[in-house]
Amino acid sequence: MSDKKDSNQTQDLDNTNNNSSIDISLQKTIRVDAADAGMGLVAAKRRKLLKAALAAPPVLMTLTSRPVHAVQGLSNMMSGDASQCRGDTRYGGMSPGFWKKLTGTTDLYGDEAYLAWQLTGYEYATPIPAANSGANYDTYSGGTLCSDVFSGSSFDKSLREVLNEESGSDEFHLIAGLLNARYFDAKAAAGGGPTQYFMTTAQFWDMYDERLEVPPGYASLRDLVESNYHGTPGTGCP
Repeated sequence: MSDKKDSNQTQDLDNTNNNSSIDISLQKTIRVDAADAGMGLVAAKRRKLLKAALAAPPVLMTLTSRPVHAVQGLSNMMSGDASQCRGDTRYGGMSPGFWKKLTGTTDLYGDEAYLAWQLTGYEYATPIPAANSGANYDTYSGGTLCSDVFSGSSFDKSLREVLNEESGSDEFHLIAGLLNARYFDAKAAAGGGPTQYFMTTAQFWDMYDERLEVPPGYASLRDLVESNYHGTPGTGCP
C-alpha cells in the first residue's frame, strides 16, 4: 500500500512539473507571438512609409528634371540637344526684383533701372525722373496698365503695381520676361547684333499666344522665364 501511494504521489508530482513546464512554454510562446505581432505592426508601418516614399520621387523628379540650358538661345532649347552647353551664349535676364523698383543696374550692360524701363517702351510711371529713381514704387503714379499689355489679365493695375503687389502671380513673371525681351531687343538694335537674351520679343508673344510651344522640360512660358533669371553664359557647364 505504501509503495503504491508513494508511486501515485511521485506521478502527481511529475504531472505538476510537466504542467508547470507546459505553462512556462505557453507563456514563452505567447510572449514570442506577441513580439512577432508587434514586429508585424512595425513592419507594416515601415512598408506603409516605404510606399509613401516611393510615391514621392515622381513629384520630385518633375520639379528637378527641368533642363539646365546654361543659357542657350531659344532655338537650341527647342532642339532638345543633349549638350546643354551648345549655343550657350545668352543671358537669362533680370528677375522681377530688378524691374519692380528703380534701383540697381542691368546684368549685362549696366544700365540704370529707369533707363532700362525707358528702353522697353513701357512706362514704369509718368514721368520717371532720374533724380527720384530711388523712391518707393508707391510714390509714383500712372504707368502702362497690365491689362493693356496682357489682354487676358484680370489686374487693372499698372505693370509697376503688379510687380510690387502681386508677387507669385503669372503676370509677375510674364512682365519680367517681356521687359527683358524688349530691353535686350532694344540694346541689340542699337548695337546692330542679335539679342543677348535667350528669346526675342516676337518669340515671347508666339509662346504667350500658343503659336509656339515652350521648350521641352518647361511647363509654361512663366516656368521658362522664371527658371532662367540672371543666368549667364557658362552657367551649369562642366
